[in-house]
Amino acid sequence: WLGTLKGMFMDILDYAIQMERDGYEFYLRSAQKQKDEAARRMLEILADDEKRHEEILKGMQQGKARMIASKKFAGIKNVFQKLAAAKQPFINENGCLSEILRQGVEIEARSVELYRKNAAKTADADEKVIWQKLQSEEDKHQKLLELTLEYVDNPQTILENAEFLFYGYDC
Repeated sequence: WLGTLKGMFMDILDYAIQMERDGYEFYLRSAQKQKDEAARRMLEILADDEKRHEEILKGMQQGKARMIASKKFAGIKNVFQKLAAAKQPFINENGCLSEILRQGVEIEARSVELYRKNAAKTADADEKVIWQKLQSEEDKHQKLLELTLEYVDNPQTILENAEFLFYGYDC
């Protein structure tokens, strides 16, 4: 019975690792397609965060459950403050950036749900904390992408939105 339980846990971790790997590759590929420097930088930061999440999950797989702090995600705030100061919208060539952002929202929503379910299922206190922190980070990614999509679609309105400019990405 314990062996089956451990096997199910490893399957969940394998799945979560693959989701993070896919997210990393998606954001990296998307960043490489961007002509807009701010959009490229934001997508690279998201890719770095997905890679970090993969490393956290691999640690859990090896029995070394620990959170690794993000150093780059705080840079997101600077990207948007510069855009706001210059009153400059993102370049959304042929709607490409909008589509990337929509896909990113879907990716992050799936991750949030997976991590929420795993946090609820685990009895291990350390693992629960990690699942919850991963869920929280993916939730921030999702909100960032939603706000960015709103900005791309309506730059004048969003520039006045304090939530957008100071959404708690300075941690």
